[in-house]
Amino acid sequence: MQSHRRRNARREQRETRLRESDVDCILNAMFGKPFLDFQREVEETKRKDPAKRKLYSAPNFIHPFDDPRIFQKLKDDRRTRDWLEDPKYVALIQGLKGSLEGFEEKFINDKYRPQLLMTLRVLTFGRDGNAVVEKNTLPPGTGYLPGDLGMWWMEILHDAERVKFSESEAQRQAGNAAYNAKDYDKALKHYKKAVRVYPFDIKSQLNIGAVYLEKKKYHDCIQSSMEAVEVGLENSSQNFYIAKAYMRIGRSYQKLGAHEKAKTFYEKSLALESSAEVVALLDELEKLMQGQTPKPTKSKAMEAKEDGNVLFQKGDCVAAVKSYTKAISLDCGDHEAYLRRASCYIKLSDLESAMKDCFKSLALSQIVWNAVKAVWGGDIGRRIEPSRSRRRLLMCPAVSVSYIQCFRIL
Repeated sequence: MQSHRRRNARREQRETRLRESDVDCILNAMFGKPFLDFQREVEETKRKDPAKRKLYSAPNFIHPFDDPRIFQKLKDDRRTRDWLEDPKYVALIQGLKGSLEGFEEKFINDKYRPQLLMTLRVLTFGRDGNAVVEKNTLPPGTGYLPGDLGMWWMEILHDAERVKFSESEAQRQAGNAAYNAKDYDKALKHYKKAVRVYPFDIKSQLNIGAVYLEKKKYHDCIQSSMEAVEVGLENSSQNFYIAKAYMRIGRSYQKLGAHEKAKTFYEKSLALESSAEVVALLDELEKLMQGQTPKPTKSKAMEAKEDGNVLFQKGDCVAAVKSYTKAISLDCGDHEAYLRRASCYIKLSDLESAMKDCFKSLALSQIVWNAVKAVWGGDIGRRIEPSRSRRRLLMCPAVSVSYIQCFRIL
């Protein structure tokens, strides 16, 4: 009983410290339990479940900071590379290998939290973080962080960054409204602020490139789109967004007359994600390079989708559905059009139609489809408890927030 009261007292103290340091979401990510309790639960699970005993044992590890390749991964990432020259940072990371004792106090300490958050992001969502590693491609004897434990750590990161992400998303949406109104200077200010607040979302960086393209600042578009590619690769973004960045780089080079470079980036875009728009752009470019005069027409499907975007921003979801339906009829392989029409159906409370479009969108974007199957164990049609489904999808790096928003109907 006394032990129980002491534990409750410690929990209250932690909650107080978190409020004082403005990290009120973190304890929810920890499920209200100290990290040492987490380790005890892992040991208890290993004792009861033979399969988990093997999965949670060497060469595998139960938390990202115990990764044998941790310093190589931190060295390979531009966001943490320079910190390795600081002996204090190296000592901080060394002290977390093996036992997690002391992690919680450092995690809520303003002195250590920024570096720990970034380190955790690199180790989970980075180019070779555990979120993206292909287990069947690892050399024999190489360990990894088991998927269920990996999601636990991703949830800690997500909850710790939730406030900043929400602020950034609000700025991005304000930028979208200004962009659709063709107020590009105002849109650019909002997008840049979104990136400053939360620099890990490829969509905000991608939108900056879109503004520069409209303003005919092609060199700036190339630079910002290249940065979007880096952000996407560093944070396990969907191929769809990286492909879009490559497309805008290609369009900028084409406008600058650098046709070979434009062709290279169009092909890079298509290698990641099939797109009728990019196919049309590449076809137009190749005709231009062969001396033919291509028709200066924009993809009708793209025009219909953009009309739907404007109508959706105005709140006219009925008309937006018609525009997205037209876009789908012209390009039935555009998963984004299905997704946006699903958003309209949600606003209109037509949840059955929204569900159909959500799954169609997922099926067309194979990388996301595979991710959701992995999260739900292949039983895609099964309805599971809403908060659990949202949390598990949030932790899946291949599923963006726009998809998760649609899945609130589950």
